[in-house]
Amino acid sequence: MREFEKAFICPACDTALSGKYDIVKVDLNPNEQYKSMVLAGQRPEVIFEICSRAISFWTYQVTETEGYFLLK
Repeated sequence: MREFEKAFICPACDTALSGKYDIVKVDLNPNEQYKSMVLAGQRPEVIFEICSRAISFWTYQVTETEGYFLLK
């Protein structure tokens, strides 16, 4: 990951990214089979928690992007 050649630091907030799952490479256009199977077998409450976190993160990203463009 060339974005992190020198140090594992978040480019947006300067947080150290030292945990096992702090940096995860993802496919931004997953195929239908992956989307059908990724949460298969999980309990509904686990799926709900994952979805809630994903929506919260997306909301954070949108807010940060809007703030960036307002300052530009």
